[in-house]
Amino acid sequence: EQTPRTVLALWQPRGDAKAAMEVALLWSEASDRAALTEIFSGANSMSIDTVCGGVALASSSALLARIKATCKGTTPSLAFAQPSVVAGLQAPQSLSLLVDVGGVLSRLLDDGWRVERTESGAKERDKDKALPKEIAAGKKLLDELPRQGLVGTKNGTVLAPRGFSS
Repeated sequence: EQTPRTVLALWQPRGDAKAAMEVALLWSEASDRAALTEIFSGANSMSIDTVCGGVALASSSALLARIKATCKGTTPSLAFAQPSVVAGLQAPQSLSLLVDVGGVLSRLLDDGWRVERTESGAKERDKDKALPKEIAAGKKLLDELPRQGLVGTKNGTVLAPRGFSS
């Protein structure tokens, strides 16, 4: 008998053309770690660790560290999102897509500002330097955009669609 696996794919686009795009897979069965390590051991190998009772595969060690921190509860998590988002993610589902457009646009704005600053002569990217007020205000507004969830639940041979929003 086959045991179903839950797989979550993460994609972190960047506003800096020179920065690597980050991707990760979260796999529900920790017992599959050896097989996943073998599958993802080629030229584009991924950082792999056991996280939250499953396996996390990330394109960078920095992304894997962020996933671990979220699992430990030391950084923000969707578990603390608006109740409609939490309920939507906890409901039975066969296939789901959570789109956080505001979060992505906020990160792209931050990356873009830092790249533009560097190209205009700054000696370093100053990751810890405070953002200008208008950039910080823009990021705050973008972070307030609602998250959209698109979900399908298998019912016999039919995928019944539904959605949720924050």
